Amino acid sequence: MDNKLQITYNLSAATLQRWEQIKSATPAKFNQATALSCVDMITIWPQIKPTTYEQAIKEETPTIGAMAFYMGEDQAVQILSEMITAAAILLNVGKGLQKHQLEPIAELLYSEFKLLTVADFRACFRMAALGKFGQVYDRLDAEVIAGWCTQYRDGKLAHCEQVNARKHANAGKEQNAQNGSTMPDFFKEYIRQREVGKMRTQAEWQPDAAILQLWQQEHERIPEEGRPEWAVFVKYQTAKMQARLKK
Repeated sequence: MDNKLQITYNLSAATLQRWEQIKSATPAKFNQATALSCVDMITIWPQIKPTTYEQAIKEETPTIGAMAFYMGEDQAVQILSEMITAAAILLNVGKGLQKHQLEPIAELLYSEFKLLTVADFRACFRMAALGKFGQVYDRLDAEVIAGWCTQYRDGKLAHCEQVNARKHANAGKEQNAQNGSTMPDFFKEYIRQREVGKMRTQAEWQPDAAILQLWQQEHERIPEEGRPEWAVFVKYQTAKMQARLKK
């Protein structure tokens, strides 16, 4: 590892050793930019304050799973504990969190929501504090917080699907507009009929990286004994979205 990099980021010997092991065992999995982003998250996560799904995506922060991969599971759980504490301060409930509950709850969230990013958790907890996942009554515990994360994850998936569908629709409109600017009427009608036939026989929509990430979370929630292969699951979800766009 570059000595200058070690000094600039004040990397511990344990972190350096971990990274060297990753690079040695599975070099294709090591991404230096992501690794350094994980280092940054340890100190700058309070500065990340997204309020919407879109803002959380644009922050491009690492997932909590990546934090564990590059910095160790203990560090990922620690950041989650700190974020939970920050969220709890915003709420006034009778049965609040006790200090001894933080780590077990953080461990639970880490195991269930590894593909949510640091920015996702920040946005999720902010939305929850504002009552966007329902009123918080007289308790704040693992079930309540996990429920927030589930609603956030599902909401983000729906948002990404809508954005992707709009992009697909807008791209089609732009193409039609470009074609229409130079084509005579009879040829425009020919193209329109051709495209209608094409849409009926071949669904063009395909999931982007953000949707695939969220589908992977859904896939992992299916009990192992009944879980389909990943390729089959993606094919089914894609067909379902294509059918929705045709309506």
